[in-house]
Amino acid sequence: LSPRRLRDLVLERVDPVLYDLSYREAGSVAETAALLWPGRRRGDAAPDLPSVLRRIGGDRPAGPALSRLLDDLDTAERRAVLSLLTRRRRPLVSGHVVRAALARAGVRQEFEVAEMWQAAMAPDRAFFSWLEGRGPRPRAQPGAAWRPVMVPQSVGPAEVRALDPGEWSAEWKWDGIRVQLAARGSERRIWSGDGDALMSAGAFATVGAEAPENLAICILDNERYGETGGQVTHTARGADLAAMAAAGGVRKARTVRTEAELADAVGALRSGAGPLVAVVKVAPESEPGALPPQDGPHLKRRFRTAALGVEDK
Repeated sequence: LSPRRLRDLVLERVDPVLYDLSYREAGSVAETAALLWPGRRRGDAAPDLPSVLRRIGGDRPAGPALSRLLDDLDTAERRAVLSLLTRRRRPLVSGHVVRAALARAGVRQEFEVAEMWQAAMAPDRAFFSWLEGRGPRPRAQPGAAWRPVMVPQSVGPAEVRALDPGEWSAEWKWDGIRVQLAARGSERRIWSGDGDALMSAGAFATVGAEAPENLAICILDNERYGETGGQVTHTARGADLAAMAAAGGVRKARTVRTEAELADAVGALRSGAGPLVAVVKVAPESEPGALPPQDGPHLKRRFRTAALGVEDK
């Protein structure tokens, strides 16, 4: 089910201006449709997934069949069904939700589960034994793993005074591009993101000039700026990061598009002499979530209300 088709279906029942305003807040067609759809459950039990798919005729439902189904669902059920149909059988929940659920099911903190998750630990018996407090912490696989960062939270003086430092962990949040350094044994890794390679393309010239033999750079390129709404980057319009690296003097620069090329690149990244740059193309998929509002007048009124304590008419 394409987002455009779902949008047209919603606009048959919802005012277009209301839809546009809601979409700016939700950031997802499926989320917007689930919240705005005027249907209401008729008191019967929630249908299971197989019956839903049979009722709408698979993953490409006809408009009338889907409309009748949405009429019978509540908001949460509509969100689940539309997420399934619009995400083309990809998972309905993000990795963050799974990690949070595992932490709540066991006796561990979410950040502990996230660390084990990023260390590529398979969810085997040892993992669940540790999760439930019945066994020791499994040994992480070798390598300097990425550590999950915290989501920044805004707190005021009153909240700070009420916090017990012994019960919380904290980290500094600096403006700009976040960089993480990880070390294990003799291995060192630096993690960055937010389009850093494209915005700092001049760094390739420094790498080419210095030619450090122990440097390997892997760039995961989904050709999108996910944080600001999924806009396409220049690499989606012809810019070639591997060619930029090669032009800067990096002799071993490649673009990876297939599984066979990926297997070869992983071996080179782990054991080959550097400097080496591998640009790995990945699908432009996004985690479920909501983007901040992008309506200028609304943001201005909200800021004035928060700053002055009165609503801006």
